[in-house]
Amino acid sequence: MAIGFLCSVAIELTQLLLIAGRDASLRDVITNTLGSGLGASLVTLWRPILLCQAHTASRLATIAGHRLASRSRWNQLRRSTIPPSVHLVRTVGTAAGTIRHLPGNRPRRPSRQDLSPSGILANGSEVRDTLLTQRYRLQASAVAEGSTEHEAPIFSIFDDQQQEILVLAQAGHTIHFRTRTRAADLELRSPSVRLEGFPTEPGTPVEITILRDGPRLSLSIDNSQGQRRWTSRTTVGSGWAMLLPWEYASGPEASLGSLLWLGGLLIPAGYWSGRCGAGRAMPLVLLAVIAAGLMLVPGCSE
Repeated sequence: MAIGFLCSVAIELTQLLLIAGRDASLRDVITNTLGSGLGASLVTLWRPILLCQAHTASRLATIAGHRLASRSRWNQLRRSTIPPSVHLVRTVGTAAGTIRHLPGNRPRRPSRQDLSPSGILANGSEVRDTLLTQRYRLQASAVAEGSTEHEAPIFSIFDDQQQEILVLAQAGHTIHFRTRTRAADLELRSPSVRLEGFPTEPGTPVEITILRDGPRLSLSIDNSQGQRRWTSRTTVGSGWAMLLPWEYASGPEASLGSLLWLGGLLIPAGYWSGRCGAGRAMPLVLLAVIAAGLMLVPGCSE
């Protein structure tokens, strides 16, 4: 653990003093040191954890199943978080957008807010309140300016510290959409979703609608070539999207990623359940956990 601490300090000091354009971080020193300690602990403890007796395996399987069944922590990380500061909106070309509460929200503030033109949002507090409800309709009008190799925002909202609040972007013939979540406060990724069908012919007008209703998120693209729509549902199986080390916007294939994520979470419970013995009731508990987990896999429809 001490070696890990010294190596991390050396790396961060090098970034601070010698390498231009790199930022040193105390958070990196802390996490690297904790990771070193965790690795050293696993070297010492792997035998009693993996080769445990039946009664210990039963307890570990129960703990693993309980952690999987608990959704509260993941729900908290997926919730929107927006700092109460000055909010800036940036639009590209002729892009314009509006956002409004869904019916039944009973907002105290006006239900419709404009998100253009570029500059400081005069109604920033109203937009913030609307986004935090996680029940809103976002509509955007834009004119295609051609294809893009990388993600290019159509319009976006940032605060005065350049923290990303909301982004609607074009990436080639797809659109990406995401809002800031509590995962970003932990240096994790705020999940991004995508929809194919954005026109790349310059001058083509296009209408984009984002419908957010709690865990349900619908994206639609309307242009002269027709309409494309996709609906996703965020559940505990979507936690993998917060841990990716690269930028990624999920689409219909996200269900497969969620299945693999849930399978990975079930491996410890399944292993320890198997060590409990054939006559134990733990395998039945595990089956119940698997059934509950499969019910949480996000559904999607075209």
